Amino acid sequence: MKSRHDNLPLVDMSNVPDVYASGTLPIDDLGDGMVRVSFYSVQRGICGNAERIVQVKVVMSRFAVLDLAMAAAAPPEPLAVEEPVLRN
Repeated sequence: MKSRHDNLPLVDMSNVPDVYASGTLPIDDLGDGMVRVSFYSVQRGICGNAERIVQVKVVMSRFAVLDLAMAAAAPPEPLAVEEPVLRN
């Protein structure tokens, strides 16, 4: 899925961590076309009960949420090009 920002250079800093999430909470409307999406993971709490622990909150425009939804619905793109198999 092509985004309207695909023509801009991409800088991927190596110190940005990956965050695992099991799900999202209802989206918070912040006004002016901005929303907050809170992602959580299900973990075992101190008392042994399962809990939803918020892992990250992302503030983004409604347009970015639409881009995210369309990208999630599209078939996945490979992370790397497969190397040819060497045969004896």
